[in-house]
Amino acid sequence: MKTDYETIFQLDHLKDFATDTQKKALDKAIEALEANRWIPVSERLPDKNKEYLVKWTTSQSEEPFNEIGEYDHKEREWLLPYYVWRYPDVEVIAWKNEELSTIRVQDLLCKE
Repeated sequence: MKTDYETIFQLDHLKDFATDTQKKALDKAIEALEANRWIPVSERLPDKNKEYLVKWTTSQSEEPFNEIGEYDHKEREWLLPYYVWRYPDVEVIAWKNEELSTIRVQDLLCKE
């Protein structure tokens, strides 16, 4: 399965061969993918204090978990529900920059 980043790269490359109308459509598609993709924390962190859908890991599980967490921009740390911290070495690895009102139950499940 392609990642959003790979899809965005391919769509951007297609613009080299597209008409003006097709370029506008490709730009809209890229913008939509960019707005809804998982952003690795190694790429960047949020610039606002608010709640985000986050993906986190622990050494006690092979699969990552999805959870709603709050980012504290001043302290540069993630605030997660108390039950997450019962696991050792919790690490937030990615986040989504979308309104929480648009998050579906499927987004909280870890199936990609």
